[in-house]
Amino acid sequence: MFHPLAAIVLCAGKGERMHSLLPKTLHPLLGKPLAYWPLSLAEKLGATPLVAVLGHQREQVEKSLRTVWEKAPLHFAIQEEQRGTADAVLAARQALAGFEGDILLMAGDTPLLKEGSLQTLLSMHRETGALLSFLTSHMKNPQGYGRVLRQEGKVVAIIEEKNATQEQRALCEINAGCYVAKASFLWEALALLLPNALTGELYLTDMVEMAAKAGVLQTHAIEEEEALGINDRQQLAQATACMRQHILYAHMRAGVTVFCPQTTWVEAGAQLGRDCMLGPNVFIGGNSILEEGVRVEQGAMVVDCHIATGVHIKPYSVLEGATVGPGCVVGPFARLRPGTRLGEAVHIGNFVETKNAVLHRGVKANHLSYLGDVDIGEASNMGAGTIMCNYDGFAKHRSVIGKAVFVGSDVQLVSPVQVGDGAWVAAGTTVTKNIPDNALAISRSPQHNKLDYALQLKEKKQKQKQNNKP
Repeated sequence: MFHPLAAIVLCAGKGERMHSLLPKTLHPLLGKPLAYWPLSLAEKLGATPLVAVLGHQREQVEKSLRTVWEKAPLHFAIQEEQRGTADAVLAARQALAGFEGDILLMAGDTPLLKEGSLQTLLSMHRETGALLSFLTSHMKNPQGYGRVLRQEGKVVAIIEEKNATQEQRALCEINAGCYVAKASFLWEALALLLPNALTGELYLTDMVEMAAKAGVLQTHAIEEEEALGINDRQQLAQATACMRQHILYAHMRAGVTVFCPQTTWVEAGAQLGRDCMLGPNVFIGGNSILEEGVRVEQGAMVVDCHIATGVHIKPYSVLEGATVGPGCVVGPFARLRPGTRLGEAVHIGNFVETKNAVLHRGVKANHLSYLGDVDIGEASNMGAGTIMCNYDGFAKHRSVIGKAVFVGSDVQLVSPVQVGDGAWVAAGTTVTKNIPDNALAISRSPQHNKLDYALQLKEKKQKQKQNNKP
């Protein structure tokens, strides 16, 4: 049976304890802003409409969420004044006008909630016909959380910590800040709420007492880690460590080898194929895709790249915004900058940098080179110290190097130039003109050998040294 579900995620708070110019819900956690995680979870549960309530720095929050959100339509509602959680939910009422069903309410700073826990909560809520259901957890240190009040085992209310007595603060069962409510009950209950006497705010937790008095209220207990809300940077670091472990373990269960899980980072947007191997201190970030059998060795960093099957990335290489074809070898200590595209079986060696460069099948650049704004044909060899002089101080220029070209060591190509198929460029040459197919380009100053000059110079230096002695 189909059960309509909508969701409201509260992203309006300032987050003063973060001590940051950045809104709390935009602080990054494994490559995504905090608010992304509960929004993504609501989307997985099939919630539609999906509404984010904004307030503090709302333009910045909306822009950031639109940038990372590529799923179901996301609606935004505005809480004009910070008047509490219930007021924030009320701000979303217009966006849900006409919706009849269950409404999922989540905080934008709870990234560790699990899909299974919310599925269980939803099932309990629907099977019992509850007006309201919510998640609880037992915490060793419940400081900062609202406490769940029970009588004879049944929930009667939630008390916010700032309003709680010492006896109530000693309770360890807390409100995890995630609810499911029937839409009709939710709007009726919120309309009856009164501002809190101490803070003047409208508390969403006050509707728990209303549901309890009606006799139809459900709770589901979750693990302490899962209930963690992010209020400061210490808790953000704690959540990051938990999420990082969950992501790595999921990849390992799917067939990825992680040699040192304690030091390896894989962000949420990355996709890893079977039999990938990640060495210690590896970082895989952004929306990177690693196909089957990719090996990434110690200290390498891959961000927003597509790495094809069988690629070997050697230690301490940095790849960003690059596409790497099957069977390539990169590094060690290589840098692939945005716009780099490597064809099949390309070799990029130590201290080689590429930028906005296309290297076709079998190209080799094994040592100490800069390849920027260039297209290099199949099977060409770029010698040690090859430099593309692509910037004239005002604009970038692009060069084209043909197939099976041999470029010797210490060559500078002043863009824009074209090098024909099969051409050779002698070591030490500065290329300023186009080179025809199969031609040899050479530009060197004449070499003069002065016989015995080295011996004469040594004798002269020794006499000078003796004369300078005290």
